[in-house]
Amino acid sequence: MATPPRLATKQEILEFSSPFRPSVKRKYGPAAGADPAAPIDIVSPPRTKPKLELHAPPDRGALPPSNPGPPQREVQTALGPIQVGNQYDTVDDGIAAVFDWQAALGYKWILAQSHKNENGVLRKRVVRCNRYRDPTQTHDMDIDPADHQQGRSGRTGCKAHVNLCLMSGPLQRYYISVVDAAHNHDPPIPPGGQVPRPPTEQQRAVVARFADNFSRKQIQQILDSESPDNNLEPRQISNMRNRARKEAHEEIEALGGDLAAI
Repeated sequence: MATPPRLATKQEILEFSSPFRPSVKRKYGPAAGADPAAPIDIVSPPRTKPKLELHAPPDRGALPPSNPGPPQREVQTALGPIQVGNQYDTVDDGIAAVFDWQAALGYKWILAQSHKNENGVLRKRVVRCNRYRDPTQTHDMDIDPADHQQGRSGRTGCKAHVNLCLMSGPLQRYYISVVDAAHNHDPPIPPGGQVPRPPTEQQRAVVARFADNFSRKQIQQILDSESPDNNLEPRQISNMRNRARKEAHEEIEALGGDLAAI
């Protein structure tokens, strides 16, 4: 295999030169007559506030907390706050005032002891929390104690009570002699709830009138429109409705039965 001939080479000198003229920085020294060792103070310009701070939103006051907690109860009574020395024309007025006061706090109170004088006039009435008694355990002796269930009694032995006493004199007014509102349990009625009260005679008559032809929901709407201050629970309406229907059927049976039975 033949080797190709070598080409003749010529040495060339490369010149690294630029057509542009290099820039020369001039060094400034101290002015004539100045002290060369004098310090030079460099003062920065004042900083301006950021744009966000210049357009900050106006202060609208403190925002409410994210979790304000349960709503506070407002206690309002028609005859003012309940305290020792309050006077009422009748004992029923005093009882109603105490019941409304505790119902606003979420507690249900009931009538307790009563004392009469030698003439048969009520001289003292005690109203107290409906959980004032201690829970009692009643078990069947035939059941082994290992099979006893844990009861759920609402009694806690609460000592909260109010005494209404008859004043001496011809006025026959009642006054509060003792106020003990220290409960040993939490309010059983939640905020916004209502303490259940017994139905009135007017409400019983309405339920007995519409017991056969109206449903419980329809009867409840009628009662709420006629007695907005004393709303009944659905189970109260059901009990009165069932009782009225039972009495009506028993009356028909006593007369010999209805037309279908004849």
